[in-house]
Amino acid sequence: MVSDHRLVCPHAPCRCPEPGCGFLGPPPALRGHLAECHQWQVTDIAYGSVLEVQMQALEQGRRLLAAEDGERLFLLVASERGVKVVRVSAAAEEEGPAASWYRCKVWVHAPVDTDTGHMDVVMLDAKVGSCAVPSEEAAMGAGGRCLPVPSVVPAPEGGGIVLRLRIDKEVKASRSPRPRG
Repeated sequence: MVSDHRLVCPHAPCRCPEPGCGFLGPPPALRGHLAECHQWQVTDIAYGSVLEVQMQALEQGRRLLAAEDGERLFLLVASERGVKVVRVSAAAEEEGPAASWYRCKVWVHAPVDTDTGHMDVVMLDAKVGSCAVPSEEAAMGAGGRCLPVPSVVPAPEGGGIVLRLRIDKEVKASRSPRPRG
């Protein structure tokens, strides 16, 4: 029964992606480990709120996002392949009447068209996949979609890219029979 439990436990251990580091722990401990030992940037988020994030160069952009007081971790990666958000969890998708899943909207603004004055927006709205190792390779290999970022997106001062994102937590409604009356 232990192996079955590991597949669904939200506290199942996740691995540190840093080379040579053998840390293994639940998502809240991984958050502290990555921030303190490896100086990862961690940003607290609230479900349903828009967050504006300036990522460094697309070749190495990553940010750990912490929700519910660090109980849930998400990894935002920006690479030459695009932008993606995944949930950091060794557990499979949760099930049952109170099961939850996550959707993420991530978007970037293109430059203003000088002829029309309009600004195009490139957006992705997708279900969030999960991975047990918060790395670009694991994130890109996990379920879910990636937002390709056009080369015309303006870079802020200092380089990189400005992203806007929102993570929503959805709770599956339990089905109960309707009372007949």
